[in-house]
Amino acid sequence: MVTMDELQGFNALWNKVPYYSDLEHWGMEDYWATPVETMSSNGGDCEDYSIAKYFSLRELGIPSQNLRITYVRSLKLNMPHMVLAYYPTPNADPYILDNLTGELAPASERTDRSRFTVLMMKICGRQGHHLLKVNPARYVCGVSC
Repeated sequence: MVTMDELQGFNALWNKVPYYSDLEHWGMEDYWATPVETMSSNGGDCEDYSIAKYFSLRELGIPSQNLRITYVRSLKLNMPHMVLAYYPTPNADPYILDNLTGELAPASERTDRSRFTVLMMKICGRQGHHLLKVNPARYVCGVSC
């Protein structure tokens, strides 16, 4: 079981990486970078932060079924946004790890986001420039290719 201090630490670590849009950073509209690409290029966007946090916490031993890369709408920025949700137990209110705030809070306490929509993601080998294959749905599939 991960502690709140460890979650906060991983969130803070990855949030120190400077934000750049994919167009600024990679020269294309959409690019989902690996954690190594994000760290070594010293830049990323919300998808990159979410992916990096996901894999960092997996390395810490957190099972994939406890982590969800989640699509939200930032009400402050009025634009789509991606965060990582950590579920301590299967039916728990998830804690949200977000690059826009250092505060770790349960989803039910986040008033700065629209309703959370979990994406169905299948972690796969790197194909093209996408690390994850995405199919919008209400649940996440944690199976590997």
